[in-house]
Amino acid sequence: MQLKGTTSVKPVEVTDTSFEQDIVQSSLPVLLDCWAPWCGPCRMMAPVMNELAESLAGTVTVAKLK
Repeated sequence: MQLKGTTSVKPVEVTDTSFEQDIVQSSLPVLLDCWAPWCGPCRMMAPVMNELAESLAGTVTVAKLK
């Protein structure tokens, strides 16, 4: 889980319980990927989301909602 005000090189994994803190209270803009482990296109996009998280670290929070 990403703490408020810090950056990560991987997408932040967001759950129902962490949504308020990780998304609503984020000090950065958030790119939220709604995905499912059984979804083929979601798995295909995972490397792209990882690259975005790394290249946008510190300017945008990239997150995955399970």
